[in-house]
Amino acid sequence: MVWLDKTLLVLTALLAKPFYLLVRYLVLLAQWSPLLLPWCWACLHFENLRSHQAWQWTLGALFALNAFGVAAQPGSPGYRGNPAYPGMSGFFNFLIDRFINWIGVLKYFSFDVAGGRLSLPYSVVEDPGGYRLNAKVIRLLTEGGAEAADLPLQAGDILLRGYDHFVDGKFINLAGSDGSGADFFSHAALYVGELNEADRAQAASGLKVADGQGGWRAASPDEQQAVRCDEHYFQTGKQMVVHSMSRGVFVEDILTFTRCDYLAVIRLDEMVKLPAGSHGAARLKGEGGLTTEEEDIDRRLNAGEAVSRADIIRAARAVAISRIGSGYDFQFDDVRSFHRFSCSEFVYFCYKSVHRAVGLQLQRHAILKWFFARESITPPDIYTAARDGRSIRIIWRG
Repeated sequence: MVWLDKTLLVLTALLAKPFYLLVRYLVLLAQWSPLLLPWCWACLHFENLRSHQAWQWTLGALFALNAFGVAAQPGSPGYRGNPAYPGMSGFFNFLIDRFINWIGVLKYFSFDVAGGRLSLPYSVVEDPGGYRLNAKVIRLLTEGGAEAADLPLQAGDILLRGYDHFVDGKFINLAGSDGSGADFFSHAALYVGELNEADRAQAASGLKVADGQGGWRAASPDEQQAVRCDEHYFQTGKQMVVHSMSRGVFVEDILTFTRCDYLAVIRLDEMVKLPAGSHGAARLKGEGGLTTEEEDIDRRLNAGEAVSRADIIRAARAVAISRIGSGYDFQFDDVRSFHRFSCSEFVYFCYKSVHRAVGLQLQRHAILKWFFARESITPPDIYTAARDGRSIRIIWRG
């Protein structure tokens, strides 16, 4: 049924943006109507104005202004590293990627009816800004304080963030959030702490890029260096986050990352062990290969040892930095080879040596239980694993 999924997505993509633009035109036209209607009436009733077709020029100018206003709406930045889709289906896949990219910047506003049991949208805009978290909260996260003894942030913390009314957040929840607070979160990231020039030398060292034939190859030294020197992908700083969005995997300062409405901080326990009865169990399939450090962690866990958080985070941090520049997995279907990543797939990949210990596992997700079905992991899945508290816990949320 994959072909049916893709066909429906392409049709939706072709219809959604024109419909959005039409609504934008109508709204802008209504905003101009107090001035537009009297002017049009004058143009129709006065011979001099009518003969010069002033009203037609007026309408044309207004529609041109409206078109400029729509085109100038902010959008998501471009994405890097996705494959050049081959064959006849390549254009369909390109349309799907661009459509899902566009959904990520839409925000809707609604009003409650039927006693608050139903919310009806009355406006949709592209990335308007304005967030709930304020400076006091951000200082608590970055500097700590009596209000939260486990803060400030520590390297290796998983950050989940969310926004009010963003369309892609609703899609994530429709795909299987179980509620209980998890439905507030639509994005996941890894806090890595300070990044310096030594880290720059390791950035993108494990990068894979599209080979132009629908496959992947290891990035060349020049391609790796281009990512390291691109401030949109790597930058040094005291409190940095590595995460995956439409441009791919990149580094961002914590102050920029925390411009959101909701945030949760998730942390591994000081010592991590496999639960009783799972020693020697096979790792999840398709984990993309373990590094030497990760192999050592996995061996120790299987031997029944407790592994320190510091050891696990050191390995996860190195993996995260090595994949900077990787493309974004718009279709959430690359959880076997891990050449590109959605936000939660990236966190899942970085902590792949301790999946069984912390309860992270791939799950079936589908919008409304049947459409766009995928075996994947979402930010609500990470929240649920932390809420259940198997060697991983929620230390703060707001």
